[in-house]
Amino acid sequence: MTKKEILKTLLKEKIIQINTEKEITFASGIKSIIYCDNRKILGNVELRNHIVNYFIENIDVNKYDVVAGTATAGIPWSAFIAQSLNKKMSYVRLKAKDHGTGSLVEGSDVKKQRVLLIEDLVTTGDSVLKAADILKNEKCKSVDVMSIFTYNFKIADLNFKKSKIKYNSILNFKDLADIVKEEKIELHSKLMNWWNSVK
Repeated sequence: MTKKEILKTLLKEKIIQINTEKEITFASGIKSIIYCDNRKILGNVELRNHIVNYFIENIDVNKYDVVAGTATAGIPWSAFIAQSLNKKMSYVRLKAKDHGTGSLVEGSDVKKQRVLLIEDLVTTGDSVLKAADILKNEKCKSVDVMSIFTYNFKIADLNFKKSKIKYNSILNFKDLADIVKEEKIELHSKLMNWWNSVK
């Protein structure tokens, strides 16, 4: 599957939904006519494997010691990737549990380790950057971020630049918009109007 075919499948399977009649609200507070539910990919073995392969193809295996996931959406992807690369794995909570050890980082110790942090979706980047800060507080040597999908918002680019964290995404809004344009010009216009009003 090409990335274009993956995005078409995400639309067909309603993993990515576009609804110009009813807005939803992201965790960041952004009002949106598009919703990307990457958790649904977990049930599609073929699609899941293609996405994991794209991650693997874009990772310098010698650059990282640990693959970490954000809780909870990044955890399965970090597990798939860590297993494929034969790397140690951790996951990061944004809030400690009120029982147990209260650890924010579970799994492999990240102290003095080069960490690749996996997120399923990036809007503003706030959540994954908070997770990256937690890893830094645990004295990791370095941390980079990769995601399945990004909305290409300028605020996310600015946030990553400010944090001086390298970031890459397998799929993105701009490529999705091109596909929508090929099939439904009127919908593409509404989609771009929304995106321009947010970015």
